[in-house]
Amino acid sequence: MRNATVRVAAAADLHCRVDAPGRIRRLLGPAADEADVLALPGDLTDHGLPEEARVLADDLAAIEIPKVAVLGNHDHESGKAEEVAHILSTHAGVHLLNGGTWIFDKRLGFAGTKGFAGGFGDCALQAWGEETLKRFVYEVIEESMKLETALAKLEALGLHTKIVLTHYAPVHATLVGEKVELFPFLGSSRLADAIDRQTVAAVFHGHAHHGSPRGATVGGAPVFNVAMPLLRAKLDRRYVIVEVEAMRPGEASHAQEQPM
Repeated sequence: MRNATVRVAAAADLHCRVDAPGRIRRLLGPAADEADVLALPGDLTDHGLPEEARVLADDLAAIEIPKVAVLGNHDHESGKAEEVAHILSTHAGVHLLNGGTWIFDKRLGFAGTKGFAGGFGDCALQAWGEETLKRFVYEVIEESMKLETALAKLEALGLHTKIVLTHYAPVHATLVGEKVELFPFLGSSRLADAIDRQTVAAVFHGHAHHGSPRGATVGGAPVFNVAMPLLRAKLDRRYVIVEVEAMRPGEASHAQEQPM
């Protein structure tokens, strides 16, 4: 018996503003006819304002497929991230993940968290020295632990096909095109370390508007940078669609980007 394929549409960095009602509905609305799930990896609003969230919620409510998301740094700008999340979940049915999980159709598990900065590999910032620096590093360590715990929970539930959402990049490959001086502030390989402790079919992130669309973790999990400005500039798209095959227990998951 063939395993079922789930089509995931993904777009990050929507940066919804109060003066642009209907914009997100227009850009992402077609995804309802092309995909089974809409994934939104952060920077959903421009300044993290409840008024922006209400505009976005109206647009997303009109896109009638399940939606799952994480918040980004812009969504925290005004100190009202919890209110933004509440509006989107209550008025648009968005499943907001902050170290949590969501399961689609009893066969595809999503794990997500915002993530944070800190750099990559041997150049990753270490928790040593001033207390301020330690707090910075502890932030990404905590975010990585939240992601690892969420993925382990899905595995324990028998969900062997897993998707990860973060806002910050887990690999440097999808940052290529940005100024190299910015790389340490755009993501952290600690997120990839958490991902590679489980089998993950696909990872979606945003944040790097001038980066690259594709990369992979050391363990081979495909990583997609779906920042909307990047997709528009390099692929002439507003979202990507990745087909994920929900595999039988014990088999490796497979994800393939759908040509458009």
